[in-house]
Amino acid sequence: MFFRTLSIAHVSIVPNIPYEKSTLHSFIALLWFGRGGDFDDDGLPNGWEFDHFGHVTNAVASVDADGDGFDNLSGFISGSDPTNGTSFFAASAAQDLSGFVVSWNAVSNREYGVWQTGTLTNSFTSLASGIEFPQNSYTDTTHYAEAAGFYRVRLTPIFGPPA
Repeated sequence: MFFRTLSIAHVSIVPNIPYEKSTLHSFIALLWFGRGGDFDDDGLPNGWEFDHFGHVTNAVASVDADGDGFDNLSGFISGSDPTNGTSFFAASAAQDLSGFVVSWNAVSNREYGVWQTGTLTNSFTSLASGIEFPQNSYTDTTHYAEAAGFYRVRLTPIFGPPA
C-alpha cells in the first residue's frame, strides 16, 4: 500500500527496506506504512509533522503553533504552513460582469468545492466540486441576479498513490 507524502524532501516511500539498511528517511517511511501514517494518532500525518515540526510526534493538532487563528489540523487540511502566521486558507468573492467570482489561495494535493446559499438560515447548495490546483476560482453565473448571498469553499486533502 502506498500513501502520498506531503513533502518528498524529507520522506521517501520505498517498500520493503530492511531495517539494517534503513536511513532516517526510510525509517520515517516505515513508520508511515506501519502505523497508518499517523504514529501519534492526532490526525496529522507523520510526514507533515516531520516536515513542519522536525519529528513525527512534535505537533499537537488542536494547537495554533503560529498564532494565525487556525490550529495545526486546519493548517494540514488547508495546506498552509503551521509555523508561519501569514500562511492560512482564505477565500473571497467579488462581482464582475459575468457573475460572482469566488477565489481562494489554492495549493496542490487539495480538492475544492464551492457552495452557495441566499440566507444563512437556509442550507448551502453545492455549485461545483472536484476543483483541483492550479484552479483557484469559480464564477457563479446562476445567482448573479440575486441581491445577496453567501459562499463557502470546502477543501479536502487528496491522498492516493504517488504520481
